Amino acid sequence: MAARFPNEILELIVEELAVAGQGPWKGLLGDLKSCCLVSRSFLPVCQKHIFHTILMAPSRTIIKSSNVSTPNRTAQFAKLVVGSPHLASYVRKLTYRVFQTDPLEPSIAAALEKLGNVEELELEFLDGAGDVVSRWKRFTAVHERWREAFVAMIRNPRLKSLTLRKTLNLHESTIVPGEGSSQDDSTQQIYLKTLAVGRSSFEILETWLNPQPNATLPFQLTHLERLSLRLEASEVQPAGLFLEHLVHLRTLHLRIEPYPDTQTPSLPLEKLKPSSKATLAHLKLELFSNSATETIFDPWIGLCDDTLFALPRLESLDIHIMYRGSRRLHSGSQWGRLDSEFLTPGITLSMLPRLKDLKILVTLIVENSYPMRFQQSVEEGYELERNLSRHVSKQLPGLTGLHNQGLIKFSFKTGVAVVEHNGVFTRNIWGNWP
Repeated sequence: MAARFPNEILELIVEELAVAGQGPWKGLLGDLKSCCLVSRSFLPVCQKHIFHTILMAPSRTIIKSSNVSTPNRTAQFAKLVVGSPHLASYVRKLTYRVFQTDPLEPSIAAALEKLGNVEELELEFLDGAGDVVSRWKRFTAVHERWREAFVAMIRNPRLKSLTLRKTLNLHESTIVPGEGSSQDDSTQQIYLKTLAVGRSSFEILETWLNPQPNATLPFQLTHLERLSLRLEASEVQPAGLFLEHLVHLRTLHLRIEPYPDTQTPSLPLEKLKPSSKATLAHLKLELFSNSATETIFDPWIGLCDDTLFALPRLESLDIHIMYRGSRRLHSGSQWGRLDSEFLTPGITLSMLPRLKDLKILVTLIVENSYPMRFQQSVEEGYELERNLSRHVSKQLPGLTGLHNQGLIKFSFKTGVAVVEHNGVFTRNIWGNWP
């Protein structure tokens, strides 16, 4: 029966199943799998969507007392691809959490070799995997096959989005060919659209900025539109050098932890090229302060000095300040600086004509390190949150007025976040305005 339908109609039916539904799958994955059992004619169009997004990750224990674990998705996918190589061609989005034993498995290397159509790649190195990969020169033939497949996957010309996490110990030759590299001028360039660099990964960017002699850098940043950087305070200045290479940036997300709230440092935004300042539409700042000082001197880190109003196409501004410090915390004079700038006559109409959405979120972090004092710490955090909310909101009357006039959508939130001794956030309580 199904064979009588034109392939175009089958594709429309499967496409509807793939985009329908709600939840983490963003589609009716179970129904797509069921369609594979209807007829062979359904297989190609269903597999195209089933294998579009793949997670490769090692087994992870969920409940230690009951020895309940997740399956080894890396081994499962590798076995599947080795048996059915054509499935690898459907993969467009890949999340690969590299485990330190992966280079020992020939099937994993064989699977990586076949992933030639990946457009979005997210890499994370678990449990010392970066150290293992960095010692590739000592690898056996099995190790070398995995490394070459891994490098080819990263340097795939089809790649448009790259996310790096925990790559601190990853040898630079894995991504950037070094002196004596066999690559020549005919190497295809990779024009990334999206780049996200997480914790312990900024060294890779520094390698891109200062490659080894005679190295051919495969990545070109002239087409980069979306950038997300998670920085330590010492990396803010080098990040500015990286921003100087961007030409037409549209979305920028910076997370700085910790940022020095005892002075007024400058954001690396001032290093943006004039062309990127003219195209930047969405800016998000996450500023984490780990100081014991009682005053947050400049929560905007110099944003109001000259950078903010040099972004004529800015549409949304999202600022999240996370603070862990004294319970006698109070805000400094710079808290009202952002508001006073917006009160300047014609500022939102002439200098920021496209700004429609402004969000400010202040999170106070309470540690659950001492169970005997935990309840008292939470109560102190709530009291501080209420005081800060009342105090700071009074310093923002201009933004409140613009919101009431319907000129911009402004929201101000304060909250308390409880963090366990292992650094895991377990709960958040927010107070909202408006």
